[in-house]
Amino acid sequence: MKVAIPSEKSEMGSTISPIFGRCPYFMIVEIEAGKIVKSEAIPNPGTTQPGGAGMAAAQELSKQGAETLIATTVGPNAAIALESIGMEIYTAISGTVQENVDAFMKGNLSRANPQNTLSKK
Repeated sequence: MKVAIPSEKSEMGSTISPIFGRCPYFMIVEIEAGKIVKSEAIPNPGTTQPGGAGMAAAQELSKQGAETLIATTVGPNAAIALESIGMEIYTAISGTVQENVDAFMKGNLSRANPQNTLSKK
């Protein structure tokens, strides 16, 4: 399974980015049998978009083969795009990418409801 996490920097110890569409990086983490087998940082193409940053980010995650997103907030258009490609979205905890992946693997993150919890206005 490939999990995507918005990140401030390009490493697992980085702080999770509170912004989905314009985060600097996404960490793509492959998990097999409850263990991390690979992690890779990819630049977020949404950071350079004049508009539609969340949509560009969602398209990139789809292209990368991510099946799950762990994020603090996701805008409404990006949430619709992510749901349309079948991506599961989980609400992040504050802390690092590593801490969020660990919490996810232990089943300690909540599945997000985009209509109610992701789009903070």
